[in-house]
Amino acid sequence: PNTITKKRENHAMNDVISEQELLDSLKAYAQSFGAPTSTEEVMAIASSIVTFQQKQLGIPELPPTQVTSLVQQVASQFDIKAIANSITDNATLTLVQGVKQWQQTLEHQLLNTLTAYAQKFQPEHKPDVAKTILAIIPLVENVQLHQLEITSLIQRVSSQFKWEDALAQVVGNDAMAIADQLANLLQFGDIEGLVHTFVGW
Repeated sequence: PNTITKKRENHAMNDVISEQELLDSLKAYAQSFGAPTSTEEVMAIASSIVTFQQKQLGIPELPPTQVTSLVQQVASQFDIKAIANSITDNATLTLVQGVKQWQQTLEHQLLNTLTAYAQKFQPEHKPDVAKTILAIIPLVENVQLHQLEITSLIQRVSSQFKWEDALAQVVGNDAMAIADQLANLLQFGDIEGLVHTFVGW
């Protein structure tokens, strides 16, 4: 049974993206948006490419161990020095542009929801920003993210957010509505359980 399951998992992974396709996409991403500066960043970007592709294909989730294994393999082959000489086809370029746009949109949604929550509820005891971001993710994104990209996402959003600045910023009604859901979660919800279910932590 384990062998059959493993074959199914591999098949699902290959249906989303192959090792070579991911490596090519990673090179194209680095060419287009700047080379990653650490192995962790390489792996986070590779993980985001996988997630975006599965999102595009309508595959709700993949086995985290399979994704991690693929990402590690590709990261070990990634050579920053070779980026300048790599040639990118249009399909790969379109893919990585989509990945970047999705990343920026998600980042924006998280930041807006954090800001809306700070404005609307002005919590006396400010919750931990990282945990709050974790709680927001499943409210704004229905595909399961992987740990590598979540860590990177939290770092990026946290670095842009300050409680004291949030009160002066303008946010839309959508963010305010999500902030209401967030407040309920933070007050009554099982954050750890939710995060584990939707985010795979």
